[in-house]
Amino acid sequence: MNLKKLFKRRHPYAPVAYLGRKTVERSLNADILKLKELDRELAGDNKKGASL
Repeated sequence: MNLKKLFKRRHPYAPVAYLGRKTVERSLNADILKLKELDRELAGDNKKGASL
């Protein structure tokens, strides 16, 4: 079930978009991924974990 259809955003952009992705990455010392990229990465991990 896709929850995106049930919930609507209050703002069109994430706070990271206003501040700038690279600026936020440097200040938090973290990598920021798009949701689609995260889904792909998690799906790849699940496939690798199932084969072990």
